[in-house]
Amino acid sequence: MIPVIPIVIFMMIPRGIIRAQFPFTSDSSVGPPFHPKRVILFESRRNPTLYKIAEKQKREISVESDTNSVQSKITRIRRDSVYLDDKGYRFHQVISVFIKSGPITPIIYRRSDSASWKLFFPPDSVYMSRFTLSKYMHWISHVRKHDKFEWFAPPFRHSIIKLCFSRIANLELAFSYEGRFTKKWAYEIETGYQFNGGNNSAEDGPLDVYPLYKYSGFSVITGPKYYFNSRGYIQTMFHYRYLEMASAHSRFPNDIYLLQDQFRNDAGFSIRLGQLIRLGDMIVDGYFGLGIKAMLIRQYAYGYYSNYDGRFSWYNSNQTPQIKDLVNWYPILGLGIKVGFGF
Repeated sequence: MIPVIPIVIFMMIPRGIIRAQFPFTSDSSVGPPFHPKRVILFESRRNPTLYKIAEKQKREISVESDTNSVQSKITRIRRDSVYLDDKGYRFHQVISVFIKSGPITPIIYRRSDSASWKLFFPPDSVYMSRFTLSKYMHWISHVRKHDKFEWFAPPFRHSIIKLCFSRIANLELAFSYEGRFTKKWAYEIETGYQFNGGNNSAEDGPLDVYPLYKYSGFSVITGPKYYFNSRGYIQTMFHYRYLEMASAHSRFPNDIYLLQDQFRNDAGFSIRLGQLIRLGDMIVDGYFGLGIKAMLIRQYAYGYYSNYDGRFSWYNSNQTPQIKDLVNWYPILGLGIKVGFGF
């Protein structure tokens, strides 16, 4: 009688050798075989979110031959071709697709609003393995991050007109124009007029802030801009401002109260760092800058007020002013917001 156990062991040895040389047999894989469903990916530009439709799903889809939305089964997808109940269409023939139910309104792709969507038609090579599909989706994720960044970038190609909103606090109505020459370089010019909104006979108050409102005049600020990405920039600015102050009771430049007229020219230089942000169809430009300016003042001082009894004394008996040319250096601290539109 031939022993059974040695024979079984002898028969299993070759099979074990073969498996060691070629381990990927049909029954050696873990889990079910990889049969991915082909998809078409949708990205909303307004709210950068990724949606998809896949094979074997049912969707309400309207096409050129039938503009009514009909519940159809997506039997196959081949790049930009979609087969609805086995009838094939190129995606440019699709008028609308019900993608999914939203929290408030459903998500619907419409061909008439195709500028607000970005479509991805994965190539056949993507579905070869889990690795190739994962690599493709990683690339999609990178593209979406870029799209999200670009969506909040300014909606303009060549020009922006902006209202210098923060300068209204100085009673100055100012606008700027920015023209872009290349993707990285632009040039901007700001111009405005400051209105006299103060009481020239009032004292200056704490920190000598009040004299700002006793001046009136115009300003021009200009300089090139370099964009280090689609939103952030650095800018060199050249400042010029002409201001007048008439019959003002002020504490400048000495610590006594003068009755004076002033004609002032400011010239300076600063560097700004800023960022443009999309807010709907508007552009918000926020910036911070530092620099220095020279204040060239022609002062006509008629007399002064006593700090003790408030009596006024003329400098000259014939009531003519003392004329002085003053030069003062002041820092430029720029912190502001502009609001505008691009085109």
